[in-house]
Amino acid sequence: YTKPVQRKDIKVLGKQGLGIVYAGANTMYSGHYISEHDKEISEKLGWVMCGGDLSSPTEVTEQYLLDLEREVFLSL
Repeated sequence: YTKPVQRKDIKVLGKQGLGIVYAGANTMYSGHYISEHDKEISEKLGWVMCGGDLSSPTEVTEQYLLDLEREVFLSL
């Protein structure tokens, strides 16, 4: 018998964090520090790291984030 692995939820910021990521990416793009492609990648990465379209900070499972990552990767 082996004890099942205890689930470790991960706290994500949701739309609050996503707004910060989008504002930062847009500022960098407007200042010509990054390309349009870099901006798109930054926004997609932020989408995953913030947990997608969540309305408030929430704890999510690792599988939830992996599913978001897969969805974003396939959209590129």
